[in-house]
Amino acid sequence: MIGLFIWMFADIFRRRDLSGLGKAGWIFFVFILPFIGALFYIGTRPKYLVNDPEVAWAPAAGTMSPVEEVAYPHTLLEQGKITQAEFDDIKLKTL
Repeated sequence: MIGLFIWMFADIFRRRDLSGLGKAGWIFFVFILPFIGALFYIGTRPKYLVNDPEVAWAPAAGTMSPVEEVAYPHTLLEQGKITQAEFDDIKLKTL
């Protein structure tokens, strides 16, 4: 049970789709109501984070052309969802 809570806290802090307030809310909810909070967090967690939380922005592998692989992260950069350094890293790996 302790391992589950350690995993949840680490997962909450690694998620890029949550704001600071969202992360604080989940930590508070899981801490105050441990069992219900844990079940609710696991049940509502986005599916794309299950496989690779570090590349949560990426669509399914092999579905995009090289041009689309650069254009999609550029859109995320313009929306402020990734940083310039992350975009440069993605572009370098793609090219």
